[in-house]
Amino acid sequence: MSKRVLTACLLLPQLVLAGVLVYGLIHSVLQSLGWIPALRLTEFTLHYYIETFSDPNFLGSILFSLKMSVISAALAVIIALLICYWLLEHMAYDQRAMRWFQIPIVIPHLIVALFVLLLFTNTGLIARFWLAIGSQSLAGSMVNWVYQDNAIGIILAYLWKEIPFVVFFCYPLLKDATLRYQPVALTLGATQWQTFWRVTLPNALPTILSSFFIIFAYAMGAYELPKLLGPTLPKSLPELAYVAYTHPDLRHRPYAMVINVIMALIGIVCVGGYLLSMQKEEAHS
Repeated sequence: MSKRVLTACLLLPQLVLAGVLVYGLIHSVLQSLGWIPALRLTEFTLHYYIETFSDPNFLGSILFSLKMSVISAALAVIIALLICYWLLEHMAYDQRAMRWFQIPIVIPHLIVALFVLLLFTNTGLIARFWLAIGSQSLAGSMVNWVYQDNAIGIILAYLWKEIPFVVFFCYPLLKDATLRYQPVALTLGATQWQTFWRVTLPNALPTILSSFFIIFAYAMGAYELPKLLGPTLPKSLPELAYVAYTHPDLRHRPYAMVINVIMALIGIVCVGGYLLSMQKEEAHS
């Protein structure tokens, strides 16, 4: 078998998957513009986009999804970097610690949602603990952790999965930069924290940004955690798209496709940011 044929065979699954994704995106765009021949909708129009962006529920949903995704991704990156700093200061234990970080990654999001419900609801274990020690005010405050528009429960569930992911994603490069530059920086009089903040982090910044884009895009497009832990209103964008898609009137379908196209555009922006970060990392290396 020639190298060209072998290369084509290896690329075939990726090309098929890319073709399916592109076809689905084009099909969604056409339906969002009102072109669904099976439903006798054959005129292109921006009516569905105008109505969607004029809907207060949609505006509330997109703000809710952005807030939830940005906060969870930013907190995950910050906490993970602090953990990486501790691991860099205790490299003799980093391999053992990394094994523990594998546990949250393999646990499904649905199980994590169950953990949050068992711990942080007003009848959860933490609320019962506060009641047991006589602190009714703290027990009553647990009602604001789940099913609220502050999205605390959803953010906690995402942090459980995202912090270990960022640690695994960024730690090898941070460790390499530390081993390469820290002795020189310490010799020049820098402290360990100054070396980490001014030398190690700038060298790993493209990788850190890439991890942020990955977990942000996932949080924007995930359905299960906002559905299980989020408020009734506002709904997340995936929830709103599902409600529109399952509407009894099939001619309501373009509204769902408008939301899907918007989420796809957000995903494309995240992919662009990820690729740009990777290009900077390759140029830097």
